[in-house]
Amino acid sequence: GHREAHELAARISGQRTDALAWRVTASRRTADNFLPFDGEPGEKIERSVANLQVVYQPTVRDELRLQAGATTGFNLSGAVGDLSNPFGKTQIRSNYLQLGWTRTLAPESELSLEYHHQDHGNRKSWIIPYGGVDAHTDQDLESRRDDIELQFSHRLSPAWHILAGAGVRHDSTTSMRYFSTGKTYGGTQWQVFSSLTWKPSERWAVNLGGNLEHHYFSGDLFSPRIAVNYALDNHASLRASTGISYRAPQAWESRSFETVSLNGQVLAIGYWAALPLEPERVRFIELGFAGRVAPLSLELDARFFREAYDNYIDDQACRFSRGTCS
Repeated sequence: GHREAHELAARISGQRTDALAWRVTASRRTADNFLPFDGEPGEKIERSVANLQVVYQPTVRDELRLQAGATTGFNLSGAVGDLSNPFGKTQIRSNYLQLGWTRTLAPESELSLEYHHQDHGNRKSWIIPYGGVDAHTDQDLESRRDDIELQFSHRLSPAWHILAGAGVRHDSTTSMRYFSTGKTYGGTQWQVFSSLTWKPSERWAVNLGGNLEHHYFSGDLFSPRIAVNYALDNHASLRASTGISYRAPQAWESRSFETVSLNGQVLAIGYWAALPLEPERVRFIELGFAGRVAPLSLELDARFFREAYDNYIDDQACRFSRGTCS
């Protein structure tokens, strides 16, 4: 393809039976994302990917699912002469695993258990000349996440439906460059959530939901939501919703202290999360339409919304060079 894009992919699927289905895919891709320009060498990427998917139904009520994958490759990028991100190769590695079990208890009632794992690593190093000596620095980063979640849904009556669940997640991040220490940052968080739907008639549906979580950086957070839907016909509906949600800061945003050092002496400071961050909060209201406009043969999903943010987190909010944190 254009810009030296080359891709090779293969897929193998097992013969599907009533109980088992599986598929394996693998691919390799290389491309020049940016061509050399104005003295810069451009950018090149390479990725090798493998994925496995398995679905197994040991009984008519149970289903087991497995998905796993791995990616390796590199980015050849950066700017010539840039001390913070010089041109060079960044090695990339990532893996994931998902395991799931679902049991059907009734036509509109089921119990499910999910486990997710993912890990990611970057490797890039270079030399910075400083005062007649060479300072070694890198952008190495290792991160990992493990999550397990239990969920139950049940039709209470023709007019009422409930969903409830709980989950626990553990995050960890390690980077000498970004934290100036070999310490691992992160922690364990938990959440419980529920959603209740009431249909007083064929056209109206009201949904109440909430999520209570405890985050290792931000403490206890509660996110409520209410939504109302009105069906115009079998193919179109109006909706209105409002609520509050939160985004807790990541380790990079809340704990980073990026330095370049030589023999224990700090030569330069980059991004410094000088003060702990409050969680980002958004309050929203939405009016929308979803459905088919038959005279125009058009499928339409449109909405009018307003979002108000507090404690908005961006990459300039807490920098050492700005001297403020708000």
